[in-house]
Amino acid sequence: VTQCDVGKALGNLKLPGVGSLSQSTICRFESLTLSHNNMIALKPVLQAWLEEAEKMARDKKISAEIFSDAADKKRKRT
Repeated sequence: VTQCDVGKALGNLKLPGVGSLSQSTICRFESLTLSHNNMIALKPVLQAWLEEAEKMARDKKISAEIFSDAADKKRKRT
């Protein structure tokens, strides 16, 4: 996932008062070059995105596991 992807995904979360973030803002957050106050303000926003991304990843894994059982039973060609 790129910094640009994270910025766009934040806009899709529809959090009140939060639009998408620029790639440079996310880069500065990662490199700890934002001011302390800006980091404190961004932490809950980024945490909300991370929780949503992890939930989506778990859901995809679960649905992939459901379909993998059917694929295992398929007859193999020799």
